[in-house]
Amino acid sequence: MKKFLIGSLLLSLASPSMRACDSCGCSLSELSLESFGAHLHEHQLASSDYLYFGLSEQYTYFGTLQTDGHRTGNPANQYEDSSITQFYLGYQITSWLGVQANLPMIYRYYQTTDGFARTTGTVAGPGDASIILNAMPFHYETGDWHFAWTVGGGLKFPTGNPNQLENEVTETPTPKGAIDSAIGGHDLALGSGAYDGLLLTGLDVRWKQLFFTADGEYTIRTKGYVGYRYANEISWAAGPGIRFVEGPDYTLGVQARASGEYKGEDTLQGVSITDTGMTSIYLGPKVTLSWQARVAASFAVEIPVLQNNTGLQAVADYRLKANLSVRF
Repeated sequence: MKKFLIGSLLLSLASPSMRACDSCGCSLSELSLESFGAHLHEHQLASSDYLYFGLSEQYTYFGTLQTDGHRTGNPANQYEDSSITQFYLGYQITSWLGVQANLPMIYRYYQTTDGFARTTGTVAGPGDASIILNAMPFHYETGDWHFAWTVGGGLKFPTGNPNQLENEVTETPTPKGAIDSAIGGHDLALGSGAYDGLLLTGLDVRWKQLFFTADGEYTIRTKGYVGYRYANEISWAAGPGIRFVEGPDYTLGVQARASGEYKGEDTLQGVSITDTGMTSIYLGPKVTLSWQARVAASFAVEIPVLQNNTGLQAVADYRLKANLSVRF
């Protein structure tokens, strides 16, 4: 069973952020234990290695403006539609060690202000690719109980276009009487132009049809394009669930999840960018479906219950996530 467990729990952890208020899910995979666990059998795992692939979608709508954590008016109707589709490919090397490569494709449509004028635009293209090495240092099963702890580390590469960060260098003060922009170059850049580090950990506990998962990630940022450095970030998710439908070839489950991020202020050539810090918490359900321990799908709705930002920012109204994973 461990030959597939290591390729499932840890790979559901990573979601390195591209920006303060939109975690891009650059390393997200949903080969979750709660989806596959009911159909794992030793004879299915005779080989010590296997491949898997998948894609995930995260859509976030930013239509609310906040200044230092307090809602403010939006007379210019500033907003952003953000879609991040991630493709990933993984290889389970041994029963306790695996590797996964990730490439996000990003599309963002936005409306903001430029002095006294409204500006609309689109940015699209690949984001920053990443690679993750994962391990399962502890796994225990007895009777109806299952416990697994996973750890991992990775590297993010500067494959996304960071040109929007040039706007942070050339930004000028808002003219008197004009409306401040709530969407900046750091929000729209497809990449950071930097090599960043990823540290991951996760926990999965199951008892009969009940389960609980928790995971966390620490993203270590370095200075990138035009001397811009995104702040280090902590992200996490946790919650209980139940597999309420089980058949010979499939399972259907639901989980109540809380998730969140903490990120400080970015810097430009050593000077703080005051509209980039964020502490957020989301709540919402997640539905999972598995088939024959080889195919898994999930859909989650995340509603923000806390968004404590610095400066003026467009913050999330809601976030939708979907995933499809296939194991060979």
